[in-house]
Amino acid sequence: MISFKPDSAETVIRRELAIISKTRDLADVDVVAGDYATVSPFYSDADFDPRLFPKVTAPRLIYSFKHSHYVARGISLESGGYTQYVGLTKELCGQNFFRGRGYSVGEDYFDDKRRRIGNNATNGTVVTPSVVAHITYMVLDAKL
Repeated sequence: MISFKPDSAETVIRRELAIISKTRDLADVDVVAGDYATVSPFYSDADFDPRLFPKVTAPRLIYSFKHSHYVARGISLESGGYTQYVGLTKELCGQNFFRGRGYSVGEDYFDDKRRRIGNNATNGTVVTPSVVAHITYMVLDAKL
């Protein structure tokens, strides 16, 4: 199991792409990657006191490139505050694999957030741009 430590960034290999590629070699049908997105396998709905939310929630970005995912994680909202996505997006946008403004509205969103344009990013508002960046990349440039 992969464990992403608070206040860290890691790159992990996308093993599902190797599985899809191998399946293509073995199957008599055309196997394609679907329009899935990057949802943490550790996600679960939890029933807990909402006042604990800032203590147990940390910002996280997942960004796909080549045969990898870049995963960046902040610290608890209580400890690190609600502007942590500024630093996470600055770090993402500074990576050589970041596709840049104009590639998709996802990349534009990340670039805006690093520049502090508009409202602060939140755990809820980064989902759609992350999915758009991921699917746009999968459709236009991913080599399976």
